[in-house]
Amino acid sequence: GINIVLNYFSENGQIKREKNFKRIQSEAIMIGDSIVDIISANRAKVKSCLILRKQHHYTEEIKSWEYQPNFIINQLDEILKL
Repeated sequence: GINIVLNYFSENGQIKREKNFKRIQSEAIMIGDSIVDIISANRAKVKSCLILRKQHHYTEEIKSWEYQPNFIINQLDEILKL
């Protein structure tokens, strides 16, 4: 099954987590469309998935990011195949 975990940023930029986040941390995937999302996932110690929007392509820029996404998809429904 798929677990949905809600994380949000506090005023000082720290990620706030649900109390039982540690329990499902190994199963969580953060989906985002920017380097900020991939960095946030890395800091939260969860897997990351970069969704390439129509205007984005897998470019040398993405390859140069310090933190690489664990997965790259083109459409959100592809997440179900991971």
